[in-house]
Amino acid sequence: MVMQVLAFMWSSVFAIMIVDSIWAFGLSALGHVLFIGAVVITVATFKVAERRPYMFGTYHSVGRQRGYVWARDKKGNPYKVALDPNDPGGEHE
Repeated sequence: MVMQVLAFMWSSVFAIMIVDSIWAFGLSALGHVLFIGAVVITVATFKVAERRPYMFGTYHSVGRQRGYVWARDKKGNPYKVALDPNDPGGEHE
């Protein structure tokens, strides 16, 4: 909230001092609201990811975490394929 108040204050000061227009203040204030809002949303997203890292998914698929992957036969029916228990998993090994 403090950042938003400061943004409005400096938008109005520069709009009146440099351009001498209330329209310049409105455009500048809108730009500041959008910018500060984007920063707040970004910080909030990082905080949520820090507190609950699995909320946005994990590196391994659910099937691989349980020791198998899903495959499909020629008819398109799914079936489980067991993985080697010593296989660390991952896509890039």
